[in-house]
Amino acid sequence: MRLGETTTRTALALALLAALPGPAPAQIDMQTLELALQNRQLLLAIVDRLQKLEIEAGQRSDPDRSRQREAAATALVSDPSPPAQQAAQSLAAGDIATATATLRRQAEAADAEAAARWRRLGALANGVNFAEALNAYERAFALEPGDFWTCIELARLRQQAGRLPAAREAAEAAARAARTDRERSVADNKLGDVLREAGDLPAARARYEASLAVLERLARDNPASAEAQRDLSVSLERLGDVAEQAGDIPAAIANYERSLPIARALATANPGHPGLKRDVEITERRLTALRTR
Repeated sequence: MRLGETTTRTALALALLAALPGPAPAQIDMQTLELALQNRQLLLAIVDRLQKLEIEAGQRSDPDRSRQREAAATALVSDPSPPAQQAAQSLAAGDIATATATLRRQAEAADAEAAARWRRLGALANGVNFAEALNAYERAFALEPGDFWTCIELARLRQQAGRLPAAREAAEAAARAARTDRERSVADNKLGDVLREAGDLPAARARYEASLAVLERLARDNPASAEAQRDLSVSLERLGDVAEQAGDIPAAIANYERSLPIARALATANPGHPGLKRDVEITERRLTALRTR
């Protein structure tokens, strides 16, 4: 490249650099100028390609839409991340399907990362700061409504807040998101909880019974699993609760009597776990209260 060409190219790159968004770098070298020139050329190629596709599609021109498109293209070519650069090259080449798929994956990954951060905050605040936990799980659900445990925790918190229709919405979302037998049983139990509090006892009992059928099998197949055994114990107590609420005291007592030996065995096998000991105490109190009615 001759001196005159270098001077002209440098002047052009300086002008293009000034047109790009963001503060100008403190020191400008040829590498920076070349990058600015490449970005500008890529930007113009993208905008030109999209304008032609718009015309081919029979769309009427819209200055506002054009400005928004150019601003988005400018941000895209200025984004150094590999997905953004790949999408920019695909757009310039006219491969819109590949570009949009790449950008969709990038946006979904960003949503998932943000949702994970909100879930982390919600889990830390849950049981300590109700308002903070509820807000965090609401934000996570808005970003990633298909995450099973986000749906479950949000259903619990919404129910605790007395927002039963919203709690049911989250529980139903959990049922749709469930991928394993245990997740499906957890979703059935949570939906049963919401229905029971709403007064729909037959529907709640049906959900609890569906969950129990799964949990009985899981407990039978995994006799050494404390989680599977506790799930079964708690599921039986839920059926006892709904039977009591329906006025069927014998059925309530029968379910609690089935739950108690499981709870005691777990507490004995795990003496350092205070929660399991508390489960036994609660079950014993409930049985005493039911038997005296």
